[in-house]
Amino acid sequence: MVTGEGGGLVRTPLRPGHESVELTANIEVSPDGDGAGRATIALTGTYGAHLLDQIESEPTQVAGEQVMAIFKSLLPGARLEDVSWAKRSGTVPAVLMSTALEVDSFVQGDAARASLRLPGLRSAPKPRLLDGVDSAVAYGARVRQAKWRLKFPRGWCLPRNVQLRIGNAAGGFLQTVKNDGSGAVQIERHGEVNSRWFENDRLDALRELAVAEHRALQRRIRLECGD
Repeated sequence: MVTGEGGGLVRTPLRPGHESVELTANIEVSPDGDGAGRATIALTGTYGAHLLDQIESEPTQVAGEQVMAIFKSLLPGARLEDVSWAKRSGTVPAVLMSTALEVDSFVQGDAARASLRLPGLRSAPKPRLLDGVDSAVAYGARVRQAKWRLKFPRGWCLPRNVQLRIGNAAGGFLQTVKNDGSGAVQIERHGEVNSRWFENDRLDALRELAVAEHRALQRRIRLECGD
């Protein structure tokens, strides 16, 4: 059994479409390339309900450490503080978590070759976990979405408006980059694996999606000037 982060026992919900992780981050980039702002994570469905049960039954300090660990796994290298969490109302169980964050060298490189790489919310398993697999795979499927709202200093080059779409019988991945020309850039990612169980005849589709998503998440987003 595999998940996006590794191998092991996983829950396989009956309705994977209701299992989602949504990250929203608002970050202002300083003139030296560091980033600071606030991020929220909404964890919905069976996973959200499980976490909610855990943090509601633990002392506040222990619950805070659990929430902090989730942020650290999704935002590696960021300095985090002022962590909070709450149950989000709705028909599907959900928990909403929030934290302030700072990231050194959020944008790297000189003015002519500046770029950034955002942490990836992986929906498909890491490709290496499927190497040599020739039997049916149970997968902890869920929707993963990320929305990054970035504000760059006046006069900086910005990422170009672009859309990247990947899709097959196993699911899909979509990334859009939009800038308004005034220093505000929004980058959105949506990844989804559409099944909790893959028989042998569908493993190739899962492998293809895993490789394509992995390459997309590893690709740096470049800041470019000019037409």
